[in-house]
Amino acid sequence: MTPPSVIEFDHVTKRFGAKTAVDDLSLSVQTGELFCFLGPNGAGKSSTIQMLMGLKAPTSGDIRINGVSVRSPGIHGVRRGIGYLPEQPVLYDYLTGREFVQFVAQLQEAHPLSDDSLDAAFARFELANAADALVKTYSMGMKKKIALLAALTTNPALLVLDEPTGALDAASAREVKDLMVEARRDGKAVFFTTHVMEIAEQMADRLAIIDAGALLAVGTLSELRLRFGTSPDEPLERIFLRLTGRGRVREQAPQSAASLMRPAVRQ
Repeated sequence: MTPPSVIEFDHVTKRFGAKTAVDDLSLSVQTGELFCFLGPNGAGKSSTIQMLMGLKAPTSGDIRINGVSVRSPGIHGVRRGIGYLPEQPVLYDYLTGREFVQFVAQLQEAHPLSDDSLDAAFARFELANAADALVKTYSMGMKKKIALLAALTTNPALLVLDEPTGALDAASAREVKDLMVEARRDGKAVFFTTHVMEIAEQMADRLAIIDAGALLAVGTLSELRLRFGTSPDEPLERIFLRLTGRGRVREQAPQSAASLMRPAVRQ
């Protein structure tokens, strides 16, 4: 039996004047899956997520979250149950990390978090010593982690994560990936983007590839390899490059770093 769809994009198009950012997009994200939304820069991923989160309105088509249309007044209550992490989160510089997380919980009308719960969350991301420092003193990676903690304050059933490991060191990125797996294990849906092909290849239950606003492929990695690959174990990166046409897929061994750095010989 197929799990219910948490997100449904139904022939969604977004235009900005003469430019089409998203072109007739239809796909669904199901309960209990890690769904990776892949595409080159400018492919339409951000516009799609912004429509999902109510930051932009579709030009045509519809998006449903737990069966509720984004055009319906009832969508505002539904969105309170989403943990959203933008690629470049905006935080309040003159709040502490602890205050910001509590502030987001209040906006979402969630129960206030206990200090013990917050302390444990900060410690997991190695932020224990920074929890009561002003956000303006944080590095970009620290801000990303605080924004993620804020997104998790409501124990959401759906996570929408735009480049969740961007700007993070290896240890913090590992924690984020573990959190995503834990969310799926708890029956939650995780809709995420990434430019790191290894993360998409190793973690996603299903993937969608978009370019120039159009959906090129959707399915499990095995299904993509069967339909678009040249071998049963072809890396996702090669399939992605072939479908999007972003650079020639090289058959020969790549040049060494030393040869790439060698100065050109003047003629």
